[in-house]
Amino acid sequence: MVLFDEKERGNGPIIPPPQPILSKSGRLLAVLFLFNWPDSALWMVGLFVGISLLFDGWMLTAIGWSLRKTA
Repeated sequence: MVLFDEKERGNGPIIPPPQPILSKSGRLLAVLFLFNWPDSALWMVGLFVGISLLFDGWMLTAIGWSLRKTA
């Protein structure tokens, strides 16, 4: 929410939320998962968790930077 408020005030760069990227990559990985079932069952869970952690960390870092600039 802070990032969108900053855009309206014009106080800094805005980092877009990763939801569109996650939804497209999730659909692609779901199709790959379905075509390779059950061989892909073990590594696919780890891949989804890793991608989720990557984007969550990126988003938390962006929020931290924006809060640091406003403080």
